Amino acid sequence: STPQGYLEFMDSQLGEFPFACSRGGAVSAEGFTLCCQENRLEGLCDELKKLGIDQSPPEVLDVLRIEAGVPMYGQDITEDNLPQEVNRNQQAISFTKGCYLGQETVARLDALGHVNKLLVGLRFIVDKVPAPGQELGFNMESGRKVVGRVTSAAWSARLNRPLALAYVNAKHAQTGTKLAFSEGGAEVVDLPITN
Repeated sequence: STPQGYLEFMDSQLGEFPFACSRGGAVSAEGFTLCCQENRLEGLCDELKKLGIDQSPPEVLDVLRIEAGVPMYGQDITEDNLPQEVNRNQQAISFTKGCYLGQETVARLDALGHVNKLLVGLRFIVDKVPAPGQELGFNMESGRKVVGRVTSAAWSARLNRPLALAYVNAKHAQTGTKLAFSEGGAEVVDLPITN
């Protein structure tokens, strides 16, 4: 049996290898995340291979993660980010739960307004995958103004274009907004990419 509800958790075992399983993975809500002790990882992977489940290379998982709009801690999210900036309120923030660490910041932002930047998906017009840290601009009459930065990027086979996660000024974070960078243009898109 497997967990049925999103983020539902259960303990399980495959052969002699115990692991924790939760519904919803780094690449989709329909997937699963398996966690085990590091010294049992190789054995668990061998058991999964016997069932026809093979391990994907990290770069493939990174593409799928970006297409799903799932940020990675340390790359897309740091201690410097406010929870609402990550733009995953529905998946990650409770506005009705009792006391929890960070509740004051979450409640204050919810009651008093908005954040200045949001994590969004960007589809690039050019073929070159932008590097993390790439500045994004918005063309204004007074010249180009920096309004964001790329945090993760990869080539999306689904879009046949580079796709990125980036923090963008909240005024420019709406789907369809056109942005520019040193190599060309980009457009804010909804994530996850489903086609």
